[in-house]
Amino acid sequence: MLFNLFRKNDQKESIKQHFQDFNSDFTLRQKKAIIGSLIVIAMADGDYDRSEARCLEETAMMLDYPLDDDINIAVLELMDMDREEVLATLNSLTSSQKDWYIITAMGMIHADGKTLAEELMTAAAYFENMGITPERVDNTLKKSMLFAEMLG
Repeated sequence: MLFNLFRKNDQKESIKQHFQDFNSDFTLRQKKAIIGSLIVIAMADGDYDRSEARCLEETAMMLDYPLDDDINIAVLELMDMDREEVLATLNSLTSSQKDWYIITAMGMIHADGKTLAEELMTAAAYFENMGITPERVDNTLKKSMLFAEMLG
């Protein structure tokens, strides 16, 4: 059992090394658009709970985007982008970045343990504007689940 702990730590370190330059693939505008859109998705149902805040914090950390602890201040910092600029910026993501965004947005929707129609419709609107079809969402999620199963 103790040896499994070492293997899991080695596996986490391997994953961490694999993604170490991940955040450098995004521009600052892309990071802002991603974080801003995730806030909109999380708040689509009128509720922003701790698990959604944690998901947002983890995403911001992964993107190396400084996020204020106060969600109101974080939203104000992101307000220099209007809706059209956010959509255009999200649409500028590469194909693999869009796949990552699908997984991240769906993670935000499920973060609080409730999958609500308002959050799904908001994410679907972002996906549609990014040229992401429902089939692509399904395929990307299936691939990510298979990958997660392989990691154990």
